[in-house]
Amino acid sequence: MPRTLIAAPERGTTVWTFAPEDVLLMLCVHGSKHCWARLEWICSIALLVGAYEKIDWEQLMVEAGTLGSQRMLMLGLVLASELMGAVLPAEVLRMAQADQTVEVLKELVQQRLLLEMSERPGIFETALFHLKVRERLRDRIRYCLRLAMTTTTRDWTAAQIPPLLSFLYYPLRAIRLTKKYGPSLLRRE
Repeated sequence: MPRTLIAAPERGTTVWTFAPEDVLLMLCVHGSKHCWARLEWICSIALLVGAYEKIDWEQLMVEAGTLGSQRMLMLGLVLASELMGAVLPAEVLRMAQADQTVEVLKELVQQRLLLEMSERPGIFETALFHLKVRERLRDRIRYCLRLAMTTTTRDWTAAQIPPLLSFLYYPLRAIRLTKKYGPSLLRRE
């Protein structure tokens, strides 16, 4: 990641920090991770875009594409543009509008921003959002595997397993999740 040097000569201080393009990408990935539940994250993107005139948009798009985060970036930029009035280059807006999934996710985020906290999406809606915001199949598969296989404190407290048998937490997690969410999946059909 490129770094930017920020100097404050009046204070005798020089600080290395991330380039604005990297901060923008990180903000968009963070917002997507949390399904853009807070308006302040969208405001941060709009403020960053407004504060830097010389964002290297081409390099930013290449980097986002390489990382499989282009849709996350596009979503954050479109939200900042439409909700906060962030001024984006025409080519960036065209790219974002060309991705139908970005439009669908944008509408979903805008609807959810108006919901009460008690009405926030559940695990299935959140997982579906996370799958849609990823443009590469391998990233979707990796997400599903991580969701299914990463054990949590709930898994560890559900059963006390000796360290030698700790591999059993993985099937235990599958059983626990099926028991917890399986009935609601059957009711949806």
